[in-house]
Amino acid sequence: MKRTFALVILLAALGVLSKLAFRPVAPGPRPGTTTNRQGQETGEIAKAEVDARAELDKLFATASAEDRALIARVGDRFRQNAVLVAKTDGLRGLRLLDRLDLEAVFLYEKHPKEFRRLRDLLTDAAAADVLIHWREYFGFKRADDTDRAILINELAALSPRQRRLVGRFPAALPLILAEPAGMSELVDSYGSDESALGEALTVLSLISLENGAADIRAGLRTFENHRTLALDAFRQHGPEGFALVTLYGPILESLGGALPLDQALILRG
Repeated sequence: MKRTFALVILLAALGVLSKLAFRPVAPGPRPGTTTNRQGQETGEIAKAEVDARAELDKLFATASAEDRALIARVGDRFRQNAVLVAKTDGLRGLRLLDRLDLEAVFLYEKHPKEFRRLRDLLTDAAAADVLIHWREYFGFKRADDTDRAILINELAALSPRQRRLVGRFPAALPLILAEPAGMSELVDSYGSDESALGEALTVLSLISLENGAADIRAGLRTFENHRTLALDAFRQHGPEGFALVTLYGPILESLGGALPLDQALILRG
């Protein structure tokens, strides 16, 4: 009985194996098919790049050597997007594309009015530096149309002199937008003392803008009336030291050298 049972199992197994052995195999890709497809796609991309460059060269046949370098750079990176921008906004549009990268493409497609406001700003080299520094901001604000539009409008409203100031100190853009005249006067008052000016801007950048420009104006008055004392207090006690000078500057000045500044600040605190 056992032998019969074993024989049945063996025959069944042989039947399964024979079916597997003679099962038709689905035809696979012919040799070279995948390679041909990849080669075709690569060729199409290369052709698109060549077509875009050729069209840009035709549009700007009389461009200078410097502009040709820009055209080649932008054409290689953005291809047909660069051609579209070039046709509607010329070299200034390509410069903005070069400065803002993909954020410029987003503005061009979704917010053409703001794209053109920024495009017009690029006649000023300082504004171009500002855009490079704040490029990531535009990426963060893709979903915030109101905030981004406000920034572009305020940047466009700055005078050329104020834009040059932002170009020198791009991190101070929020301060300059909040109080452009006062910040310009502060920078002028420091003259060539870049080190002290840098410290002053660092202090002011710590001031909250939640209340608008009011607190910035108070900080500017502190530097106007107690410049040396304000910086010394900040060096010794950080923002709290500067705040104490803002509150008690005349009293601290009147002490003169009668009491070391660090002790006077501790007493007033």
